[in-house]
Amino acid sequence: MQFYALMITDTAGPANFGRMFGAHLIVWALFTAMLAVEARVLSAPAFTAFVLPVVVYVLLGLANLAGSGATATALTEAGGRVGLDSFVAFYQCSAVVLNDISGRGLLPVWPARRATGSA
Repeated sequence: MQFYALMITDTAGPANFGRMFGAHLIVWALFTAMLAVEARVLSAPAFTAFVLPVVVYVLLGLANLAGSGATATALTEAGGRVGLDSFVAFYQCSAVVLNDISGRGLLPVWPARRATGSA
């Protein structure tokens, strides 16, 4: 979108560009939510690393759809605060690498409990 932003803004206007970008973020939230559903069977950090971006995408998408004003500002700030979730993804990556290299559980990953019994 970076390459087409000026063309879209010139054609549709800045307000419509914000609405379009807000809708774009909401679609990404839906896609990431699908990934989160599948990540829940891996581990708690993996699930959290997908759920937090869903919240960020929804907050920032709603902020863009709201246009300008106090509501948009509050949603943008909330999305930015939740966006500090990169620590969770970094923890998950570190745990996978360190645990694999060391051959033991240096960092816990809280694996998902699997149902026991026959299918």
